[in-house]
Amino acid sequence: MNRMKLNYSIDAILTILFLLVAVTGFVMYLVIPSGVPKGRYQEYMGMTKATWTLIHN
Repeated sequence: MNRMKLNYSIDAILTILFLLVAVTGFVMYLVIPSGVPKGRYQEYMGMTKATWTLIHN
């Protein structure tokens, strides 16, 4: 594999990872409210905010 293909592959992987982190950050900040209302955990798409934080970090 020559250097240009390697650089392109690395750039594509890093772009995908950046988008994943950006989307999970957006979901955590805007979609899932903070706190535990009335003793129930907030969920979005079947995952709690703690799970979203694990994916994000």
